Amino acid sequence: MPSRQRDTRIRLRRLFTQGITVLDVAEPFLSFDAARPAVEVQQRMEERLLTVVGVRRDGLIHGFARRAELVDGTLGDHLQPFRPESMVTSDASLPLVFDALRHDRYAFVEILGQVGGIVSRTDVGKPAVRMWLFGMMTIIEGFLGRMLRARWPGESWCQHVSEGRIQKARELQAERARRDEHVELIDCLQLTDKAHALLRDPESLEVLGFASRREGKQAIKAFESLRNNLAHAQDIVATNWETILEIASRMERILARDHEYRDAKLPRR
Repeated sequence: MPSRQRDTRIRLRRLFTQGITVLDVAEPFLSFDAARPAVEVQQRMEERLLTVVGVRRDGLIHGFARRAELVDGTLGDHLQPFRPESMVTSDASLPLVFDALRHDRYAFVEILGQVGGIVSRTDVGKPAVRMWLFGMMTIIEGFLGRMLRARWPGESWCQHVSEGRIQKARELQAERARRDEHVELIDCLQLTDKAHALLRDPESLEVLGFASRREGKQAIKAFESLRNNLAHAQDIVATNWETILEIASRMERILARDHEYRDAKLPRR
């Protein structure tokens, strides 16, 4: 593989795994001594709009407690242990954080051997995560374009896109040329245009990891919904949570295969 393409893959993988980490979205994890009255801690949590806090014994955090359960006894009476699948290290990438949040509404961040931070699903709506998701969507769209070029070189891919969508792409190409931006017609297609063309091809469907064309169309529709909500600053957690998990799980596969389409090694038709 040419050095330039290898460097591109390294940069993309670095963006995916290191560009934004858990510490860019985590909040400090407040804790109280286990002997404190539960209702007193609950009041403090209501004042600070907290739903979970850490429970300390002998100066160390041993677990957490939920605000809704602190109605009697001491804080320690309501201690719940940390589950391994909900724990992440302080250098965890966003995909690892999403995986932890898949199991619970909270991920706990281990810092120097102690839980010192917390991430909730609500934190996924923060600007840093939105930036990361925009980047991943851009990588996915570029990947689809390279796949399309590899499968059908030149403009032979046009036969797999409706005439109406081709016309829209030509209009955009003309407008960009008017602004002295000279691009290929394929670069003026929408994400859905590229995806739907590829979903008609069994080999491309397999590469994308979809069991059927229907499954692929549903996933692309969900990707479009997420991108639109990102662009218009809408709630992405309530609306697009499953799609965010899907993108995070597919990105490793896409980055691993992307170089094949940069070299256009698929059989040409």
